[in-house]
Amino acid sequence: MDELGVSIINIGFPGFSEEEKNIVRRLSNETFTQARLAASARMKKEDIDACLNSHIREISLGTPFNQLNLKYVLKSTQEQIIKKTDSCIKYAKKHGFIVNFILEDASRTPFESIFQIYGTAIEAGADRLVIEDTVGVFRPLSTRFFISRVKNGLSELGKEDKLLSIRCHNDFGLATANTLAAIEEGITYPQVCVAGYGEKRLYRQRSVYSY
Repeated sequence: MDELGVSIINIGFPGFSEEEKNIVRRLSNETFTQARLAASARMKKEDIDACLNSHIREISLGTPFNQLNLKYVLKSTQEQIIKKTDSCIKYAKKHGFIVNFILEDASRTPFESIFQIYGTAIEAGADRLVIEDTVGVFRPLSTRFFISRVKNGLSELGKEDKLLSIRCHNDFGLATANTLAAIEEGITYPQVCVAGYGEKRLYRQRSVYSY
C-alpha cells in the first residue's frame, strides 16, 4: 500500500489488548516512504494513551449519535456523549494527534444530530470529519444527497473548510459505488479496506462499545 501511494494506513486498534498494541508498535517502527500511519480508538482516554504508547500520531475516534445506539448500545444520553467526545478529542489534540472524528451509523442519524456532534468535534479540534455508513444502507444517489446536505450544514456553521471523509460498508454490495459517488460529490479522503476486512468484523468479535 505504501508503494502504491496510499496516503494514510490505519494499522490497528491498540486499545483492544496488549498483543495488538505490541503489533501496532512494531509496525510503527517500520519504514514507510509515502504513507502516514494511524490507529483507531474508542472514546476512552485509555485507548488514546494506547495509541500514544504505540508511537502513533494520527488517530480515529468514533461514536454513534442516534437514538437507537444511544439507547441500546451506548446506554447514554446525547449530553453524555457530547461531553465525552469533547474531552477525548481535546485530550488527543493536547498530546499532538491528528484527529479523525468518525460519526458511526451516520446514515441513520438525523441531520440536526449530525451537526450537533460535528459541531462539538470541530470546536474540540478534530482535523477531519468522517461519515460512516455502518450498516451499508446508502445507495449512490442517497450518498450524494447526504454529503451535499452535510457540506451545506457545515457551511452554515462557518466550517466549510473542514476536510470530509467517508467510510462505506458493503452489506448490500454498494460500498464501491457509494465511495465513487462520494468522491464525485467532493469527498477528499475516502476510506477503504483490504480484502473486505474492516473494523465491523472486529466489532462482532470483540466488545468495542465497552465505554
